[in-house]
Amino acid sequence: MAYKSFLYHFAILFTSVLSLQAQHTLIYTPLRCQGPIPEDFLKLSTDKVLNDQDKIDEKKLSKRERKIEKEFALNSNFGIDGILLSGKVLYGDPLTEYVNKVADKILANHNQIRAETRFYVIKSSSVNAFSTNQGIIFITVGLLSQIKNEAQLAFILCHELSHYIKKHNLEQYKIQADIKDGKGRFRNLYFYERVSEYYNYSKDNELEADKYGLNIFMNTPYSSDAVLSSFDMLLYSHLPYDTLSWNKTEFQDEWYRFPDAVVPKTYKPIHADAYAEDGNMTHPNIGKRKDALKLVIEKEKPAGNAMTLLGEEYFRYIQQQARIELIYILLNYARYEQAYYLSYLYNHQYKDNVFASKIAAYCLFAKASGNLIHEKNKTFNNSSENDFRIGQGAFYNIAYFFDHIGNDELAILSVRMTWQALKNNPEDRFCITMFEQSANNLFKYTSLSLSDFSKLDEIRGSDSSQITDSTQNGSFIKKTGKLSYKHHAFAFMLNENRFQQALKLAYEVNAESKVRESVAKSRRSKKQYWHKKYGYAGNMDSFTLINPSFTKSISGRKIKRDLLFDEKQEFELSGTYMEMAKQNNFHVKPINLLDKQTLTTETINEYAEIMEWLSERIYNNSEEVPLYNSQFIEEFSKRSGTPNLCLSSVNYRIEAREFEITGLLMGIFMWPTMPFYLYYQLHRKHNLVLTTLVFDLNTGKLTYAFSNRLRLKNNKKDYMQAQIYALFHQLKQKR
Repeated sequence: MAYKSFLYHFAILFTSVLSLQAQHTLIYTPLRCQGPIPEDFLKLSTDKVLNDQDKIDEKKLSKRERKIEKEFALNSNFGIDGILLSGKVLYGDPLTEYVNKVADKILANHNQIRAETRFYVIKSSSVNAFSTNQGIIFITVGLLSQIKNEAQLAFILCHELSHYIKKHNLEQYKIQADIKDGKGRFRNLYFYERVSEYYNYSKDNELEADKYGLNIFMNTPYSSDAVLSSFDMLLYSHLPYDTLSWNKTEFQDEWYRFPDAVVPKTYKPIHADAYAEDGNMTHPNIGKRKDALKLVIEKEKPAGNAMTLLGEEYFRYIQQQARIELIYILLNYARYEQAYYLSYLYNHQYKDNVFASKIAAYCLFAKASGNLIHEKNKTFNNSSENDFRIGQGAFYNIAYFFDHIGNDELAILSVRMTWQALKNNPEDRFCITMFEQSANNLFKYTSLSLSDFSKLDEIRGSDSSQITDSTQNGSFIKKTGKLSYKHHAFAFMLNENRFQQALKLAYEVNAESKVRESVAKSRRSKKQYWHKKYGYAGNMDSFTLINPSFTKSISGRKIKRDLLFDEKQEFELSGTYMEMAKQNNFHVKPINLLDKQTLTTETINEYAEIMEWLSERIYNNSEEVPLYNSQFIEEFSKRSGTPNLCLSSVNYRIEAREFEITGLLMGIFMWPTMPFYLYYQLHRKHNLVLTTLVFDLNTGKLTYAFSNRLRLKNNKKDYMQAQIYALFHQLKQKR
């Protein structure tokens, strides 16, 4: 028996160790939802609204109060579901599980509140957390990457719980209604006075949430030191989660060096004003909030002293995982300088050169590719979000550097960095793609040739003591006789066969392609003429369809929306697409988050993959740059059996007709026509616009775009079916 007992306890211990190891295994792909779908995702917004409005009817409220609360139930439920079904919200993943475990600790003695509240992590780089009247509390990835300990997270959760308990969101909505209508104490106030009152009310709510949240927090074992330090963290949350000096030596070697002009002589110091003016802000400044709680803590002298209840190792794992995810979020929005700096921080902090070098290489590659392509096409590149004038600390140097080097230098750096990433990730197909594409861009978009670069043994005899840095026509030159600075860029790399062969192949391919460029340009113009005259042929027989969106708006003094009507139409529209596809023998893989009967975690994750890919496609702003998300979307494309992604929307707008003076004059002088004129003028216009976009997930290119405007009412279902049928017929046409 003793032996069996020993085996039993050993098995439990062994299983626990394995579980702990699995828990702390870092995930180097974008995080996805796991496990069963929470109830919040499984109800239509319409059902949630009607349920809340039924409860409002049971309250003893005035007619006006009932109307306001019903409006709030409508707008808040649809707003929350818009977030939940955005593809950015996580559940069952390591980050969300950790947040829920901290919530369990702080609400250990508040069973009713714990049963009412749900916590989700949202993929956002902002350092934020926010609560809803329905008991849902969102924590951003940006916040989890910035917090210094578990206790700070605990206090922030207590603050957000206070907003829920005190019903601040609903009360603030009511105040907004009173301000807009000039009711109660706002009746005799001027507009700017009403606005000032609203900001004061909002700030009062924040101070109340701080104090009430502190009351919850002080009944936990967590240390009150984390309360005050959390405000310091928020004060500097506009900066990266850590600061580390950076200069141009990161990109240099013995022979390849940049002049001093590409980095600022002094960087902008880090600055944040805790007592900044907060008159037109919804939150009090950090200084006021911190001082108010400091007085309470000094008076109450809370006994808690724990910075963690779940373990320091567990917290460090969550922090690191959040910082990995934060990099992916920045890439989705083409914020390459910021993502590069985070990869630089990550490498120095976690000593993970394999991951960090791949991210850094892509940032250089995407930045260079975008600049080169837009320079050649003479178009504006809006994918660069950084302005070095607003940077602070070390990041200022990076933004300044990218802003002051030329596109030729970016192209060279792209080749160097992608080659280094490939050496660190020799079997990674995406690293191979980046390096080959970088080499291709070097000769496709610049005037450089293979003869501009030499091997190390060809320049080793140069007298480096006579080398000086200078600037000539905006391009950096290193004088060694008549040799240019760029001549040394690949000195060490050209001695490696794989690098040398790839560079030679890229040069030969582009030398030949430039000869054919004029012929291709002529063919493109003929193709454009053909499309203009005969339309586009889709040449496809399948696509993945994201649930079509429907928007009805009624114009007037204020555009009105009918959210309940829109959701019903979206549900019906999805069925129409599937039926018309079937009639055209067109294969459609639907991803419909409104179909709650068939909704699965896999569907939610597929939607998230597509939304991240699409976000990067939009912000990257160039079809010719391979997307970082392409390596993740590739598997989805194989599973779905089609590389095509379809986005479709219907915009139904009802608006008053413009005044027709000609018709009025005709009605006056030709009075029998007056009834027809009045009928025409008094009846509103009904415009229904069907828009369809089809992307190729493999190439990232927009392969089909069509928008059709119909002057008819939405109740003409046969017309809509005919339009959708014609759409599938057009897409099947062969080129």
